[in-house]
Amino acid sequence: MRALLALVTDCYGGNGGLAQANRDVFEALAAIVPVDVLPRLAEGVSATPAGVSQRKAPRSRSAYVASAFARAWAGRDRYAAVFCGHLHLAPLAEAIHRSTGLPYWLHLHGIEAWRPPSAFLGTAPSARLVTAVSRYTRRRFLSWSEVDPGRCRLLPDTYDARFAPGPRSRQLVERYGLAGHRVILTVGRLSSSERYKGHDRLIVLMPRILEKVPEALYVIAGGGDDRPYLASVAERCGVSSKVRFIGRVPDEDLPDLYRSSDLYVMPSTGEGFGIVFLEAAACGLPVIGGRLDGSADALRDGLAGTLVDPGNMDELLKAVVGGLQERGAKDVSVFAKPAFAGHARALWGEFFADRSGSAS
Repeated sequence: MRALLALVTDCYGGNGGLAQANRDVFEALAAIVPVDVLPRLAEGVSATPAGVSQRKAPRSRSAYVASAFARAWAGRDRYAAVFCGHLHLAPLAEAIHRSTGLPYWLHLHGIEAWRPPSAFLGTAPSARLVTAVSRYTRRRFLSWSEVDPGRCRLLPDTYDARFAPGPRSRQLVERYGLAGHRVILTVGRLSSSERYKGHDRLIVLMPRILEKVPEALYVIAGGGDDRPYLASVAERCGVSSKVRFIGRVPDEDLPDLYRSSDLYVMPSTGEGFGIVFLEAAACGLPVIGGRLDGSADALRDGLAGTLVDPGNMDELLKAVVGGLQERGAKDVSVFAKPAFAGHARALWGEFFADRSGSAS
């Protein structure tokens, strides 16, 4: 059986949504094709599942390019295709395709694909298959790309089965001082380049939320360079005691953090999809997201959560206050691992079976 060479920014040993999304794809495909992962940024290599191997990340960009070409050339009779896990790596995948003849699969996550990335790729990448995590990302990509729409398919993100309803964690309630509060939660990297996620909008809204729900507490999980800015917004609004920064939460604690909260809110304007919406909803939380980006796909156009215009503070306030009174989990099982894996394998069979020798 021929294998898949995967070029990604991050994967095993990495944190964040991109690394998780890559792992989900490869674990789905590993049942039908061996996957050889070459990450650009991973500092270490964690254990990989059966059928997946990961190389150590080269130290520099030039070393990464050289390593990718060397592996592609050495394995051009072994590999059925190249997986390109980020649009910024597409020029490299395109060059390998032109040099070796290996077809490639380009996977799009979100904002990086909403406008032409560089002159080096052009408007017509020759990927045999392009997948996008949401309708919004697909639409924005096709608005500038000359790729045949029939080769640009949807492959929404998924979530792990460990995210499921359960009791509050006494340990986390005590650790983060959540007792007696109605907890509004946002999980994500605090980056000055990603203010579109809307942390500051919710902080600005907290005085009005507290008028209606005095026991409300906004918990922000995640680390990054934008924490000082967000803390200054909280201070300026007089709600520093009602906004709690808890830093990056270990992956193993995330399900309990969701279960120990009352409402998940991320009023983003630049989300490609939003795995965190699925995780929160799967744990039984009411969820609020923006209707202007890929969040609408994760929330199933309102079936799995409440969609708002993130710029409309009155609408967001009404949704938050209502969400804190809401009970009952919404169904996101359509995004569960079995459905995701079947979808990914079907795409492989449709577009690459002629080279892999298997359509299963």
